[in-house]
Amino acid sequence: MARDPLGTDPHTIGVGLNLLTLTGSLKCQTVGSSPIDSLGVEAAWHLTQAAGTGSVIACPSRLQVQITLVGDNVTHTTSEAMLRADGVQLMGLVLPRL
Repeated sequence: MARDPLGTDPHTIGVGLNLLTLTGSLKCQTVGSSPIDSLGVEAAWHLTQAAGTGSVIACPSRLQVQITLVGDNVTHTTSEAMLRADGVQLMGLVLPRL
């Protein structure tokens, strides 16, 4: 059974969503990140190890969508794999709605 990224435990994962319209010469910022092929658009994963955060960045059309996930800073039990899986799952829900 898949974990619910939107569960009710406040010690699990915090989530933020940012949208940026790419106007003019602005380009999607995925350089230096690990590519994600399963979302159907240019997308990547970026981990900030020291902060315990990770971001899934996707670029449909002229948008940059970033979902940032903050790991559990209480019990320190959130792994990078968990953050990435939850981020990709959430992005899969967001992209069709744009």
